[in-house]
Amino acid sequence: MINACVSHEMRTPLNSIIAFNVQKEGLYKELREELSSNQGAPDIKVKCLLIVDQLEKGRQCQESSSSIIKFLVQDLLDFAQLKAGKFRKNITRFNIIETVKSVLRI
Repeated sequence: MINACVSHEMRTPLNSIIAFNVQKEGLYKELREELSSNQGAPDIKVKCLLIVDQLEKGRQCQESSSSIIKFLVQDLLDFAQLKAGKFRKNITRFNIIETVKSVLRI
């Protein structure tokens, strides 16, 4: 029972982290497009683009890490369902190349 409770309590903040990362992805894309326009001082634009690139790398790492933690939490919930005799099989397709790239980014 503790396993199930802790897993459920962990899933809520993880979902908010993941959702916030999706919002940041859109903001970084918008900022990068704005900085790529032909307006403004070139030196400042280059520095800002480098900063945005670093922020994006950090966001990607957060996204990968939180997805892995979410997967582990789901495993804990599945284990609790197995013990309770209520487990249902959930088969999901995934892209193995993207999965390996994601692990390597971390």
